[in-house]
Amino acid sequence: MGVSKIASVDVIPKINEQFPSDDTLFLKFASSDLDSDGKEKALIEGVAKIHKKSDQKYNYVAKIEVPEGFGEIGAVIVELKENSTERFIDTIFIKNLGGSTIEPGETDGLSGMIRRIYTYLVVLFAIIRLVLESVTRCIKSLFRAPPVQQGSTTTGALGSPLNANCSTSETPVTFSCNSWIQPKNLIPDQRRIFFSTKSYLPGKTPAGLLKLRKEDLANLRGEKADGTTDKNERKAFERIYDYDVYNDLGDPDIDPEWTRPVLGGSDEYPYPRRCRTGRPHTTLDRSSEKRVEGDFYVPRDEAFSEVKQKMFPPNAGKKNKLGTNPFPNFTEVDLMFRDGIEIPPSSHDILKFNIIATLNSSDQPAPPSVQPDIIQPDSTKLKFPPPEALKRDKFLWLNMRINANAREILINAGGIIESTFSARGYCMEFSSLVYKKEWQFDTQALPEDLIRRGMAERDDKAPHGLKLAIKDYPFANDGLILWEALVEWMTEYVNHYYPDDKAIKNDKELEAWWNEIKEKGHPDKKNEAGWPTLETPKDLIQIVSTIAWVGCGHHSAVNFIQYAHAGYFPSRPSIARINMPTEDFDIIPEKFINNPESVMLEAFPSIAQASTVAQTMLILSAHSPDEEYIGKKIEPAWAEDPMIAKAFDKFKMKLDKLEKTIDQRNENSELKNRRGVGLVPYEVLKPTSGFGVTGKGVPYSVST
Repeated sequence: MGVSKIASVDVIPKINEQFPSDDTLFLKFASSDLDSDGKEKALIEGVAKIHKKSDQKYNYVAKIEVPEGFGEIGAVIVELKENSTERFIDTIFIKNLGGSTIEPGETDGLSGMIRRIYTYLVVLFAIIRLVLESVTRCIKSLFRAPPVQQGSTTTGALGSPLNANCSTSETPVTFSCNSWIQPKNLIPDQRRIFFSTKSYLPGKTPAGLLKLRKEDLANLRGEKADGTTDKNERKAFERIYDYDVYNDLGDPDIDPEWTRPVLGGSDEYPYPRRCRTGRPHTTLDRSSEKRVEGDFYVPRDEAFSEVKQKMFPPNAGKKNKLGTNPFPNFTEVDLMFRDGIEIPPSSHDILKFNIIATLNSSDQPAPPSVQPDIIQPDSTKLKFPPPEALKRDKFLWLNMRINANAREILINAGGIIESTFSARGYCMEFSSLVYKKEWQFDTQALPEDLIRRGMAERDDKAPHGLKLAIKDYPFANDGLILWEALVEWMTEYVNHYYPDDKAIKNDKELEAWWNEIKEKGHPDKKNEAGWPTLETPKDLIQIVSTIAWVGCGHHSAVNFIQYAHAGYFPSRPSIARINMPTEDFDIIPEKFINNPESVMLEAFPSIAQASTVAQTMLILSAHSPDEEYIGKKIEPAWAEDPMIAKAFDKFKMKLDKLEKTIDQRNENSELKNRRGVGLVPYEVLKPTSGFGVTGKGVPYSVST
């Protein structure tokens, strides 16, 4: 006899999106076990209908019948109606039919109450029956099989596991999806597969899930059933991950002046790889891809949320049209942060803001530093919140979607960087040169980075095993605490799943992951020094700690403090438009002697350049309202494992302690480099933050 269960699906709508009342999701559940013939068991099908809704979430439910001997549900395939709109599936729960469940379409009133009472009674008797059957099975199993250790399993006649706890059929199953689902007509040859939150090493993956897991990985790689790889131009709704060189920064078909070298794939211009888009080649340069007016492709799940995307300006489509007029005097510079500035019509598309549209679309108030009356996105006037450095002393001062946005409007030929920084069209070539001469994986770890830059030397007697060249070095002092917290968290996690060297060497999927990082992510440097071997748990801990540090601590330290330190451009101008007079008084121009202010303003960025840089830094320095910070949200798969959950709690406590330590250090009047005259308090490595421009907060980023 089978067991009735409820599949509950949470779906998050887009802003102001309404789903049809008769909307449905098609669910197919797979067993973790094979049948007695060694084949996958037939899928359990269910149709989920809308049960209830709120402003933030729709809940769908389906009643399914799990046959006796089916085993534990380990995967689900989700399908949408053809020609429907995409859906963001948050979580799927499978639980026993319980008294709190209301059938879809049930109404209130007397008839509804009678139905609920009837349902409660039916469920009550069903639970009693299940308990009796479970006890009976437990008693029988004691006489049919030898005792097994807690948590171990043996296979019954139908191929289903018999747990030492007798039955797993009553155990709820969770699928943490967090993914967009497309209608079947858009991607007819791919099934959307999700796996439960139980964690398995590849060698211990249940037999019933092996083919499904292989199929899902093939879908992510764009591999077809015939063994070939899909190399077509990517579409926004797809979820294919592939690599390519940076060959889309230039735009030679529009103007030969905007031809740029391909970064990556050559000895002259080595570079890491970007996400492949597969766009057609340009006419004049067959090695470069054409640029498009819309967003550059990233896999659908890597796209920003609607709230975060609106923080970034659309593809301006215009290059090198920034004005050249200087500020007439320093008073006007200050007024830019008080009264705002008029934007020339030709620059309006480049300079207009989208931050307030974002903040106003959420239910949260705008942060104090960016209020709706300060920046008007559709007007020709901009006003910037005073950077923290300006408040103190005016003369003291990127995930895959970020990467794609940068290629669209920031680092492209004639884009913001080339238009506002001194290196102009050579900016990205310089970054390639630095990558060629300086970058190697092992020196990205914080301790090695400090040593390489001459900021520390090893000393076993010193805190963290390093003696700093500058004792009061806020980035190092705070960063090393964060680094050690990361290493400890990674150590406990890795050692739990990989207790010895053999476990590492037997994990072919782990080996393939590390090879992909080297050979596909950094093929121009795959044979150079600096790549650790991956043979022991210690090796893996160092590798994942380094990756985590670069994506959280290092990225935060250089990104979220930009506006506070450089928003007031006289402190850190991005460009010098004329040569500054030298200290040789014999050749100082008379103009400088008579009016030094005007000469300085001619050298400083123009009004349009300063506004563009300030806008860009303000956007990049801002946290989205839906930002996720390290240590704040435990993954469902981690929460299911007591050992991992405990390790995460320790990690979280260390981060909480770091927050307090940073506050204490900033209050120490002897630490002049943290809060001296004109300096912004160094809070950038405090793990959490509110949204907006705060100069603190450490989320994970995959764009670095």
